[in-house]
Amino acid sequence: MKHLAADLLSLPDPNSYAAMGWVLVTLVGLGGAVLLFRKVFVPDPPLHKEYVTKAEYAKDWTEIKEELGRHAARRVEIYNEQKAQGEKLARLEVASARQTAD
Repeated sequence: MKHLAADLLSLPDPNSYAAMGWVLVTLVGLGGAVLLFRKVFVPDPPLHKEYVTKAEYAKDWTEIKEELGRHAARRVEIYNEQKAQGEKLARLEVASARQTAD
């Protein structure tokens, strides 16, 4: 029994790969323990930090609706510009066809 205790308590050479491996395993274990401690014992944020009030929600919703309205108006403008350019292009093609026919 004395030899078993002596073998279990004997440490490897500090410069060996086994000693460095045990140091690495110990550091990873301590890091995991710290993360677990923080997850279990650090309090969750208060409710006013997690949820929005009705006033904030209404303000954000009106801003979003206004922004969507601006985007819709801009899309209509772009569509009208494309339509006008298409008409100009069609007139140019007709004029070009007339010149080549003459």
